[in-house]
Amino acid sequence: MKPTNLCLVLLLILLLSAVNDVFAHAPDKPTDNESLATAYTISDPIKSWAIYAKLHEEKEAQYYKFEMAQNERLF
Repeated sequence: MKPTNLCLVLLLILLLSAVNDVFAHAPDKPTDNESLATAYTISDPIKSWAIYAKLHEEKEAQYYKFEMAQNERLF
């Protein structure tokens, strides 16, 4: 490996190791959220979540609820 390439790789490793945040979805697997009365509460809607669930019937729905401040954005 050329010295220039090696320096770039080392710099990249150094930069990546300095990052404190983990950039990934938090997994969650809610149950019994098939009506408005039993909607699953998402504790931190700003956090990136990956919801794992199955819809078993054609018109089946699952319900989720969360609270946000007026100036917060949901993506």
